[in-house]
Amino acid sequence: MTCYYSTASSVVFKIPGTPKGKGRHRTTQHGITYTPKDTVMYENLVKLACSQVCKGQLEGQLIATICAVFPIPKSTNKKRQADMISGAILPTTKPDCDNIAKIILDALNGIAYHDDSQICELNVLKKFGENPHVIVTVEGYEKVLTEKMLDGLDTDWRKKGIHQVMGCKNIRGKGAKVMKGKM
Repeated sequence: MTCYYSTASSVVFKIPGTPKGKGRHRTTQHGITYTPKDTVMYENLVKLACSQVCKGQLEGQLIATICAVFPIPKSTNKKRQADMISGAILPTTKPDCDNIAKIILDALNGIAYHDDSQICELNVLKKFGENPHVIVTVEGYEKVLTEKMLDGLDTDWRKKGIHQVMGCKNIRGKGAKVMKGKM
């Protein structure tokens, strides 16, 4: 298992193996509800991977980025394999992005942060690669905003509203603010 790093405002780690999605709870004919075994096992793998690098729980508003790398099917021809590795072809099979995020974010409750309700922004990418794995990054929202400003996004942010700093347009209509822009 490859570990990455953790700071006071971020944690980055790798989960080895093929990405999995959150399975639905099952109910027996006697009315007992349970979580499928493979979901529990994958959540435990996520917890283990994170706990190896996590120095403590992150506080405040957070941004999570999940990059799920799927294996290339063995029957794929060389040209298509090259397109898959370059990102020209992305996986459109299950699990869905939302189920991948759900299993990972739920598993990180109480380890990387207090509760996944702290996640204010979520980015999930599914792609192909030679070695299947998932890279998870959780960062403080303020840290990311500061880095974007320092990287030249907008150094004069105090004179502008946050919507302009983040590259959004502020469109006013009859007393209400409507946010439009790049996401």
